[in-house]
Amino acid sequence: MPKLYASFEDLVQSHEALFKPHRQTGALNVCRGVWDAREPEVQSLKEQLSSLKSEFDRLSQAKDHLNESLNAKINLREQELSSTKNVLNSTRRDLDATRAKLNETEVALESTARDLARLQKYEDSLDAVQRSQFREIEAQKKRYQAESKLRAELEVALNQQTKTNELHQLEIMSKDDLITRLQARIEDLESRGKQQQRLNARMGVELDRFARENDQLARAINQ
Repeated sequence: MPKLYASFEDLVQSHEALFKPHRQTGALNVCRGVWDAREPEVQSLKEQLSSLKSEFDRLSQAKDHLNESLNAKINLREQELSSTKNVLNSTRRDLDATRAKLNETEVALESTARDLARLQKYEDSLDAVQRSQFREIEAQKKRYQAESKLRAELEVALNQQTKTNELHQLEIMSKDDLITRLQARIEDLESRGKQQQRLNARMGVELDRFARENDQLARAINQ
């Protein structure tokens, strides 16, 4: 890069051999005139340089300010992004936990529904058996009443007769035996009916408990 000279004298001293012949001819003054003629241009360049330096400093400061502002915004966005990620992760964990709880509840509900259906079928079967037993008891009672009436009629007839033949006596004994067996059958059916009623009562309590658990599961799902 060419050397910059502070003044015309500095130029002449730096190139003494070049300017020495011009000292006697007066050409040195011409050279000074040329130097002086470019001084306004140099001054203008200095002013432009100063202006450019000032503009550079201003732009540099603006750049630094923009960098600081940008870095601050970037940090803020990074913090917001980190917070959003944390919230998203927490939400995902809560969602996974809720899905797992829902799956468990659905499994429990399906199991309860199967148990309830099974118990309902069992209850229906018990009701059918009970109705059948009740009908049998009623039929036995009617037969017993009929036999009792017949026995009473036979006893009246026997009381009216001082003597009866052996056939009548055997018939009475047979009827007494039949009545005894029927009475025992009725008592046995009544005992079984009472046992069935106690079993039905226990089944009713069990069904009520399953119904409450089913309601609790339904409310848990709705929540």
